Amino acid sequence: MLDIRLIRDNPQSVKAALARVGDTTSVDSILELDARRRTLVGEIEAMRSERNAVSKAVPSIKDPAEKQAKISEMRALGDRLALLENAGYGYIKPHAAAIAPDCSTLKLGGCICCPGNP
Repeated sequence: MLDIRLIRDNPQSVKAALARVGDTTSVDSILELDARRRTLVGEIEAMRSERNAVSKAVPSIKDPAEKQAKISEMRALGDRLALLENAGYGYIKPHAAAIAPDCSTLKLGGCICCPGNP
């Protein structure tokens, strides 16, 4: 098993070690997927944070029109958030399967191909 931090910190060493044992796993592809996953996680977390902050503020809004506008805005944000989460999983899962068909053999620390694993 390889920890993704090891792959990030020492890609050349990992490539050499994999070559020695005859493993054809593409370290560059793993790093690319990891970078994409980390970007998506950052975007998703920022959107969740915004949604949570506005959700806390909504009860204190006195103007009904403004309150309804914020609620509608957060519904739209929630829809975009769901799309981003699904798009990220839809992008990463097939690519990760091509790199390591059985992710349990590679175990990239926080598995990049399984949802819910950071």
